[in-house]
Amino acid sequence: TIFLDRDLQIKRFTPQTVDLFNIMDADIGRPFSHLSHQLTNDTLSDDAAKVLRTLETIEREVKSKAGEWYIARLSPYRTLEERIEGVVMTLNPITKLKEAQLTLEQRSEQQTAIAQLGIFAMRQITPTQFLQEACRIVNETLDSDFTKILQLNSERTDLLLKVGIGWQEGLVGEATVPNDLRSQAGYTVKANTPIVVQDFAREKRFVSPDLLEQHDVQSGISVVIAGTQQPYGVLGTHCAEPNVYTSEDANFVQAVANLVAQVLERTAVSEERERLVQILDSTPDP
Repeated sequence: TIFLDRDLQIKRFTPQTVDLFNIMDADIGRPFSHLSHQLTNDTLSDDAAKVLRTLETIEREVKSKAGEWYIARLSPYRTLEERIEGVVMTLNPITKLKEAQLTLEQRSEQQTAIAQLGIFAMRQITPTQFLQEACRIVNETLDSDFTKILQLNSERTDLLLKVGIGWQEGLVGEATVPNDLRSQAGYTVKANTPIVVQDFAREKRFVSPDLLEQHDVQSGISVVIAGTQQPYGVLGTHCAEPNVYTSEDANFVQAVANLVAQVLERTAVSEERERLVQILDSTPDP
């Protein structure tokens, strides 16, 4: 808490104030606007002047350079005789509340994205168009630099870059990734669980394959896309910088992969039905 007089000069402050403001006893009497601080916004001086002018309380969320959130509340400072003597400013920590709010917003955005992809699946589209849309939604929702769907070959030796976003021209449909511990995708297939890499520089479980090395990929999430006889492949999304992924992020990518698997299975069943109908139609009557 900081108390300012009618000239917006520092009158007194509580000890906790030094965590955010470079303030000491010698600063009493100095203009508040002269103080340096650890906040990312610089509107508190203007807010204090407005409070003194309008006599109305102002509240706003502020963030420190260390990433902590606070609610700043500036009110007219009244004496016992109800005289306005200045402004009182309090900053209360709300980091946990803010993080919970951001988590809920991100989860809502991810659920909306899955719903939109489900609606898209109901349209008359080709499997490739759906795979491309799945990549787009994952890439945009997680603000990734690269997203891909890899298809496992029948020999289970390699994964083909079937569709993707952000990769160098000419690689989609041509580039492959080894289905072994030399790649995040191969490790994902063998583990059959979401694999999260926060920073490839610190990764010990597997190495970064050539495809990721060529694009300076530093982090990512990969999940298995289920199939009937074997996994269809892997859905992966990556960033060019280290990233802190949450369990909700991994669950989101897996949910998209599950939807992809359902659409591919539905397409395969439909194609098999059409094939059988054609066989029956071409078979002469006895």
